[in-house]
Amino acid sequence: MRLNQSNTKRRQAISLTPLIDVVFILLLFFMLSSSFIPWRQINVSMPTATSQSKTDVMRLEILDNKGRFISDNQDFLMSDKASLISLVAENPDAVFLIKAKPEIETGVLVGLLDQLTLAGAKNVSIAAALKGN
Repeated sequence: MRLNQSNTKRRQAISLTPLIDVVFILLLFFMLSSSFIPWRQINVSMPTATSQSKTDVMRLEILDNKGRFISDNQDFLMSDKASLISLVAENPDAVFLIKAKPEIETGVLVGLLDQLTLAGAKNVSIAAALKGN
């Protein structure tokens, strides 16, 4: 009878050294057996402009939630479609930059975007305010 024998099994330590050796040997093998394509320089000729064009920027500032906005010191109403069409017709290639204060409702901003697009504006952007301003 063996009374002093314990039932606990000893945990075998797994050595990682052979695994690391195999990884480094594989790395060395692939580094030596691969072929590298030398980098070549590509000559690129940059296009030149034949004429200088300046894009007009029409700044529109929304004044209130009723759809009033100002452009070039003139008041406009978003509901007055004729004035919007004439504004876009006077400046067909202009960039329309809309500036809205934080208290302006999003629906008013989207409505002005829609009205300008329906009036024929090709490039309408929203001005972003810097944080803290």
